[in-house]
Amino acid sequence: MPPHRSAPAPQGRLRLGISACLLGESVRYDGGDKRAPLLCDVVACRVDWVPICPEVEIGLGTPRPTMVLLGGGRSPRLWTPSTGADHTRAMRDWARERVGALAGQGLAGYVLKSRSPSCGLQGVPLHDGDGREVGAGTGLFAAALAHGMPQLPLAEEGELEDPATLTQFLRRAFFYRRWLQRDEALDCFHRRHRALLLASSAAATRRLDREIQAAGANAESLASRYGAAALRLLRHLPSRRGHARNLGWVVSHLVVHVGDRQRRRNVEAYRAYGRGELSWSEAASLLRHSVEEVALGSVLESAYLFPEPAEWELLVRLDRLQTPECAPVN
Repeated sequence: MPPHRSAPAPQGRLRLGISACLLGESVRYDGGDKRAPLLCDVVACRVDWVPICPEVEIGLGTPRPTMVLLGGGRSPRLWTPSTGADHTRAMRDWARERVGALAGQGLAGYVLKSRSPSCGLQGVPLHDGDGREVGAGTGLFAAALAHGMPQLPLAEEGELEDPATLTQFLRRAFFYRRWLQRDEALDCFHRRHRALLLASSAAATRRLDREIQAAGANAESLASRYGAAALRLLRHLPSRRGHARNLGWVVSHLVVHVGDRQRRRNVEAYRAYGRGELSWSEAASLLRHSVEEVALGSVLESAYLFPEPAEWELLVRLDRLQTPECAPVN
């Protein structure tokens, strides 16, 4: 059984795949790009992007005639209406090989261009031979990626224009990398990540608690199921109530370790967040300082309040961009 570690080891930069046009590369059919400001200006400082343009990599030029998905069902074809060229086989063969190579490159997530016949994850228009839209599907490369790396966190750029959604995508990507690199017992890993999971769903997290407890010494047999369940759970945005519950958990652990003055400050930070007077990162920063002062191991090991340094920096940067939630926690 893997040895117990009290805290996550420092990691290198997060490695994320991305549709190249989202980084400002002029690879789209019209010779332009779809640069995503948050990804380029905020996230890029702490991640290594792996930019890919499927159309360019199968040998198509820029600019190029517009392509569409032709037909319905699960096997649409990649077709150029103006020329009648069918790129389906070339794209499928390339995508299979490219995804196989990416699986060994340490990706922790992938950001895809929405509505693209190669990269769109969902809602890509399907056309009939007369050019009419007859449904919606998935781009050929995106489908190969989801099939070949089924637990890899995936998102379209449109979702990530919201800082809160982008924050959760990054939390999920960091979690995924730690899960792949896990060298500790499952119960230890779960204990370190329990507060992170609780923020998204208390009920689902407690089900995982019960399963691990019931398995006892055989908990490791749950590993595959646990990883998939935890990654599904982390697709859900944490509620304000969920964050407040976690901050209250930190305050309660600190009560017997700090003096009266610090105790009052901690309680006020927690309550101020509940009233909508402090942002999550402001309240969390105050509590982190208090935890570090008394070296409280039970909280220091938590990936919720003490994630990897690069993750913490991104969480704070994105939290500052979010619209303040002034409504108190009921």
